[in-house]
Amino acid sequence: MNFRDIGIYVHVPFCSNKCFYCDYSSVITKNKNMEKNYFEALLKEIKLYENPDLMVKTIYIGGGTPSHVSFDYIEEIKEQLENTFDLSHLEEFTIEMNPEDVKDEILANYKKIGVNRISVGIQSLDNNILKMVNRQNDAKTAKNAVNKIKKYFDNYNLDFILGLPGETIKSVEKNLNFISEKNPPHVSYYIYDNNHESVLNRMIKNKKISLPKYEMVEDFADLIYDYFEKNDYKRYEISSWAIFNKESLHNKIYWQNLEYIGFGVSAGGYYNSSRYVNTKNFSYYIKQVSEGKKPYDYYKKNDKKEDLIETLFMGLRLIDGISLKKIKDKYPEYFDVVVNFLKKDNFFIVDENVRLSKKGLDYSTSSFVKILELEDLIT
Repeated sequence: MNFRDIGIYVHVPFCSNKCFYCDYSSVITKNKNMEKNYFEALLKEIKLYENPDLMVKTIYIGGGTPSHVSFDYIEEIKEQLENTFDLSHLEEFTIEMNPEDVKDEILANYKKIGVNRISVGIQSLDNNILKMVNRQNDAKTAKNAVNKIKKYFDNYNLDFILGLPGETIKSVEKNLNFISEKNPPHVSYYIYDNNHESVLNRMIKNKKISLPKYEMVEDFADLIYDYFEKNDYKRYEISSWAIFNKESLHNKIYWQNLEYIGFGVSAGGYYNSSRYVNTKNFSYYIKQVSEGKKPYDYYKKNDKKEDLIETLFMGLRLIDGISLKKIKDKYPEYFDVVVNFLKKDNFFIVDENVRLSKKGLDYSTSSFVKILELEDLIT
């Protein structure tokens, strides 16, 4: 048999409220029938990919807010995955939680079914910021949540967002002091991106709220990067730091452009050299799956050129970048064009690996625009 390692992503789109910055596919519902119908369809979709030769390396259940729904649904998902793929070599099983959902009982239940990593959305420890972006928890709830998580799991991630409305040097220092106190094994610290459709971005456009000045956010980012560097965290991806070898195995599957299958509305996957995204429409999703069809909104088998561009896009998020040998072995016909192009630009460093320079990391969006220019050169 030809065994292959893959990652699994499962999308749980239900939330108790909509955070204003969120642009993910999610719904606020107390409609238990809607949840029931969705999860029934989700289990059927997983079954459509049945293949005992696929060895699952990582599982990531995200959303939405997975911790908002009944544990029974999460347990059923795990059981269906066990019946569909080979989970005997599963290394990492992550589930996302919001601070207000963190309770001893649910943590114990997650651990019972094999979850070994929690990712909790902190975003900020400033109550004023939390209120402005419609978070349901306050700073005290977040602190208590992390204390509870640490009782059950030694592998967990804290998510923060830099540059939300109301951000100040004091709010950044609160976050860094909290990180210093808790010493989490993994931290993701994202800079808020206002190029996506969200409630917050509509409020900004309508001048109901404003973001901190760009130059100020740059200064705050430098402070954050300096903190991690001085406190033995390894920055291994543009927005991620880890200690104790606790890098996210699942996210590295994305960044290394390896295979993963995504289940649920709006979930994406990269499987058999094909890129796909599921429909965002709940009714259409349930209808397609009930008819035994994969609920794609987008599906395309990559040619070699597209695969190369995606490999560069994803791999350059990693601080170590991409091995030149890997590029030469997999894309020999494009190798010289790629290397010559990247060597001419100070966003990139080319030695044994191709990676972003400090300037490239500081202006990562511009760096990735450059990759699009490279696409036009490849024939």
